[in-house]
Amino acid sequence: MTSRNRRRLGALIAAVLLGSPLVPGLIRLLPPPHEISESWAWLHRLPLHRLALIVPGMSPFLAAGGLLGGHSIHPFWPLAAALFGVAILRGRWFCRHLCPTGFLTELAGRPRRCRGPSLRRVPLVGRWLFWAALGGAALGYPLFIWLDPLSILNGALNTAGIPAVGPRWAFATGLLLVLAACAIWPGLWCHRLCPLGALQEDLGRLGRRARRGSAARPAEAEPPTAPCPSATPAGPAMDRRNFLALGGGLAAGAAMRWATPPGARSEADVIRPPGAVPEETFKALCARCGNCLRVCPQKIIHAAGLETGWDGLLTPTLHFEPGYCDEHCNACNQVCPTAAIRPLSLEEKRRVSIGVARVNRTTCIAWKHGAYCMVCDEHCPYKAIRGVEHNGVQCPVVDEHLCRGCGLCQTVCPGDGPAIRIFGRRPQRRLEL
Repeated sequence: MTSRNRRRLGALIAAVLLGSPLVPGLIRLLPPPHEISESWAWLHRLPLHRLALIVPGMSPFLAAGGLLGGHSIHPFWPLAAALFGVAILRGRWFCRHLCPTGFLTELAGRPRRCRGPSLRRVPLVGRWLFWAALGGAALGYPLFIWLDPLSILNGALNTAGIPAVGPRWAFATGLLLVLAACAIWPGLWCHRLCPLGALQEDLGRLGRRARRGSAARPAEAEPPTAPCPSATPAGPAMDRRNFLALGGGLAAGAAMRWATPPGARSEADVIRPPGAVPEETFKALCARCGNCLRVCPQKIIHAAGLETGWDGLLTPTLHFEPGYCDEHCNACNQVCPTAAIRPLSLEEKRRVSIGVARVNRTTCIAWKHGAYCMVCDEHCPYKAIRGVEHNGVQCPVVDEHLCRGCGLCQTVCPGDGPAIRIFGRRPQRRLEL
């Protein structure tokens, strides 16, 4: 094995350790903190959920989309800035020497080598995707950001830690499709489709121009280990075709936003994690990496199907079964690589109202049957439910100015339905208490 492939294999192993539930799962096997000595109790305090940020956090493509579209940064974006600088100096060095997704695609295409159809027939789609995403991000809607290769890999690694409901396995579909395409057409993803690769190549070309003080020299040749040397893209960073692709991508994105698929739900029926940006921006910013689904200890964050629209497929939604949004947890706020879910402290998260509880008086035990039942009030962590007298008993009423929509009342309600349910707020509201 060459030194180059040893580096790529090491990067793949590191990505598996950091982007999968393996390490956090090992920690969960430890005895509870009160059953082990204080000298080892620190293991339970490790912020291991933040490890999920490292793999997608390296991507300057995701970082640019998150910064322009979400106006926020996370602690691991210096990694993306470093990769940005490497691309200016060395072009596709990361693709050729470290990218774990690229390594897998090369292995998938190795049996065919250059026996597949010529890649020269395939347009430079990756560059078009990059420009469409960058232009959309400047307007707050970074199209195609979920096609980042590190995010695709991270989503596949997260599959094992995602609740086994809904389109769970769809997170692995992206990587499987990429590998299948490269098994038929070696080099197709890396050299023609990958927006992160196109970004690095354009940055490398700009860097060479700056260093030479003249027009860019011809595109650098692929190393002998590349599957198809003829696949190297060439040409200007932005031309008429790229502008047309940019406009076509924006039109396609707009069509996806406006088209209503069968089974779509109303806005009130869709609840986003606390800290989610406004809905339309959220669906564009979300990288579909699966981080928030995996780290949720209550397992109430699920992948959306078509109920949120075509452009909302695989975005995170909350379902209050079997748990609720714990007031002592802000894990999902710490692992989003694009700031679709804003980074919030625990105190900030407790002031965000993601929804409001509403009592169905036709099924509530107290309201309908006149029997005492204030279970929702007894469990509400925010004291947002009070009792009013009706037919000689106290009946629950929700104070919308205090309700955070955490879902605990819905989880514990013994009534039919249950008799108290959470409806989402659009946009989410920060309560001034």
